[in-house]
Amino acid sequence: MNLLEKEKYCICYGNNDFTEFMDIIKKYPLVELRLDKCNFTIEQIKEALSTHSKIIITYRSKFLSNEIMDMLIQSINYGAAYIDLYIEWDSKAINTLIKHARTNNTNIILSYHNFIETPAINELVNILRNCEGLAPDIIKIACKANSFKDTATIISLYTKINYTSPLENKDLKQEIISPLENKDLKQEIISPLENEDLKQEIISPLENKDLKQEIISPLERGLKGCVINNNKTNKNKYQLIAFSMGELGKISRLASLFLGAPFIYTSYEKGKETADGQMDIVSLKKIIELLEYGS
Repeated sequence: MNLLEKEKYCICYGNNDFTEFMDIIKKYPLVELRLDKCNFTIEQIKEALSTHSKIIITYRSKFLSNEIMDMLIQSINYGAAYIDLYIEWDSKAINTLIKHARTNNTNIILSYHNFIETPAINELVNILRNCEGLAPDIIKIACKANSFKDTATIISLYTKINYTSPLENKDLKQEIISPLENKDLKQEIISPLENEDLKQEIISPLENKDLKQEIISPLERGLKGCVINNNKTNKNKYQLIAFSMGELGKISRLASLFLGAPFIYTSYEKGKETADGQMDIVSLKKIIELLEYGS
C-alpha cells in the first residue's frame, strides 16, 4: 500500500475565501469543506461540486438549524461525494440525511467528536456500535488526548471493528499501546514536543536519529508489515477513522493510516489547520516518507 498516494490525504478547508477554495480543489483529489467555518452560498457550493468529484461536506456543530439542514440536502443533490453527519444531531434529521444520501449515491461519514477528553473505551465502543447500526460508509471518532494513555485508547478502537486488525496481534499490540502507557517513554516523547523550537517544525525531531528510534521504529517494526486491507471487509461494511486530537494525538493521526483508515485529515499549509493537532500536508508527507522509506 502506497501511503503517499494523494487520495490518502483529505485537505481540510475552513477559510471564508471562495476563490482560494476553488484553487485548492484544483490541486487535491480529496477536500473537506467546513461549512461551519465558511459562509459560502449554496450557489458557490454548487459551483464547487460541479467541478470536483470528491468533496466532503461537513458542518461541525452539535446544533443543526433548518438552514444548514437544507444546505446539506442541496449539497447531496449537487453531487457531494461524502456528507459528514454528527452522531449527536437529532435522530430524525440524521435518518432523513442518510436516506437522501443513499438515494443520491453520496457516501456517509458518521462522526463523533469530543474536544475536551477521551472517554473510557467502553463508552467509545458503545458509540461505535451505535454508529454501526446506521450503516455508514465511514465512522469517524476523534477525541482530545490529555495523555498518551488517551492516544492508546483511541488506537485500540481498531481492535473493536469486525475485521482482523493488526492490533489483534498480541505482540504488535504490546509494541504499540504499551510504550504509550510507559511513563519513561512518555517523558521521552512529550518533552521534545514541549520544546517551542520543535513545535515549530515537527519534522526536525524526527530527523534526529535517536529520537527517530524512539518514535518511528516501533511503528516500522509493528505496523509496516501488518497493514490491513483498506477495503470495507468488516461485517458491517464500513471503514474506521479514529485518532486523537491535540499535540499528544499527532502520532495517532499517523498510525491511523497504517491501521486501515481510508485517509487522514490535513491542512494545505501551516497555519491553516481546522483542528487541534492537525498537520499540514508537506510535513505529513515528510514523516510518511521517513516511516516508509527511512531517511
